[in-house]
Amino acid sequence: MQISALWANIFAINKADQSLEKLKNILVKKDNSISPYSFFKELQESSPTVFNKIVRRNDLFDIEESLSNWKREYSSYVDKCFELSILLSSINSAEAKYYLEKGVTEGILRHGWHKDIIVSYYLIEGLEIIWNRNWLTIVDKRNITEQVFNLAIKVSMITDGDETWRSPYRVIKVVSQHDLSFAENLRQELERNHEIRKSNSLAITPILIGKIDHGYLIYDIKEEMKKYRIEYDYEGVPRREIFEEKFIIYLKLAESELYSESDRKLAFDEAYELINDSQRMGVKYAFKDEDLKEEKQRYEKLCAKYDKTFNLKYSTTQDYKERRTPVISEQEFVNEVKKSISKNAIFGKYRKLKNYKNGIILKEYDSWKVLIDKTYEVYENISLFTDYLESCYYPDSDFMTANSSYLYKALAAALDNINTRQEILSYLYENSGHGGFINIMKAFELLEDKNTCLSIYKRAIKFCELIVY
Repeated sequence: MQISALWANIFAINKADQSLEKLKNILVKKDNSISPYSFFKELQESSPTVFNKIVRRNDLFDIEESLSNWKREYSSYVDKCFELSILLSSINSAEAKYYLEKGVTEGILRHGWHKDIIVSYYLIEGLEIIWNRNWLTIVDKRNITEQVFNLAIKVSMITDGDETWRSPYRVIKVVSQHDLSFAENLRQELERNHEIRKSNSLAITPILIGKIDHGYLIYDIKEEMKKYRIEYDYEGVPRREIFEEKFIIYLKLAESELYSESDRKLAFDEAYELINDSQRMGVKYAFKDEDLKEEKQRYEKLCAKYDKTFNLKYSTTQDYKERRTPVISEQEFVNEVKKSISKNAIFGKYRKLKNYKNGIILKEYDSWKVLIDKTYEVYENISLFTDYLESCYYPDSDFMTANSSYLYKALAAALDNINTRQEILSYLYENSGHGGFINIMKAFELLEDKNTCLSIYKRAIKFCELIVY
């Protein structure tokens, strides 16, 4: 790039004539070390007069062609559209305008560069619903999965990777629970792709779990485990991934009723020694609560079963939701709602629900149904409920409050009531947000509404294709 800029400045201080144009044609070739884009950009900035006299429209074709085969992050694609527009501004004003508008348009509705999880979490979560339900043939499921898998790969390529680089592995994990041969095909496809960040462990573990669930021979499982590759940090200390992934497999084997007691005991012993090895080697950040708390709890029970000292530790800080004791239980709150017969009484119940100090968590569909039905009975509308959803940023977000992860059940209850259905639909039309489709899909799944559920998901795929490709 520095050489290109140097040559551009040499051109800029010379007289624009036929000989200079011939020299340009010699220099700006694919087999030379001159970057055409950098050369033309620097020349236009240094001497617009020289640029206008010696640069022709066909000189920019290669730059234009690179846009049709773009494989880098999308933000730089948008930048390139604007830069090409500038180069064309003195050559062809109509084409310059085209690329200016293209840059604006492409930049408005695109997948986010950093921590956009619409594909890597929401779309894959919807795929899990598709596989869990017997709504489609295996061929249709595989076709939809290919669409999502390709989107996941593309997203991992066009973003900074934060929250997205694991996307293809999440797809494999979903499929491994239902279709092992297809999951293996996806894993091999991923291995052949040399343009994305790889994780040997993340591709192997879900397939092995699927094989354990199907009762594959212990010998076959252990042979597959040999595919795990150990990686080291800059200090030469093994990284934690291989220890955690192997631990998950040994734990699964030790708990499975498909294997003999002796095989299960042997798997537990392997897990126990694996943990000791990780501690002896000084592996950093291994077996953290935020990653493996449930697995650690299951492992602790096995330690008690086999009379072994629990050789892992839990974090000293307890999860906020876990340490809170509800002031009002779910059933107590539901009973209070049932007794409410005035507007002030119902309004007060929503105030109680919003007050996090009360610790009220409604986990059951029937609890939400009582609240919504009673709200409509007293108010003849459910505006209090939709106001509550809006305060929780729902359905776009399902983590803002302790109740957020259960609000799809509330949606289902409102959708299932003929008196409240239109009002909740009107709310959803205006407030679905970036990733709200997955929570709406969960609500219709709960209602066993196959057609609406599939329609939502197929539209979500089309939208994701629009913002990714």
